[in-house]
Amino acid sequence: MATTTTRTVVSRPAAVPAGRVVLDWSGLDGEEPARLGPLAPCQHCGQPALLRHPVTRRPCHKICAEAAINARRSSRTRGGGA
Repeated sequence: MATTTTRTVVSRPAAVPAGRVVLDWSGLDGEEPARLGPLAPCQHCGQPALLRHPVTRRPCHKICAEAAINARRSSRTRGGGA
């Protein structure tokens, strides 16, 4: 009887530019992980997404969520308001 070993590999970026947000939706940090669902429009870009935001459960690409957070942070830094 053959045995199967399962490993979880978490890739991390080699370097994250200062002040940029990189989300970890793996759930390995004790937080709720992102889930998969049927294809539905991403809440940010409108393109089909399988991934669901770990908090809102809305369809969302991880990179779109990161871009939205970074854009908001950037506009606040430049004095763009709340």
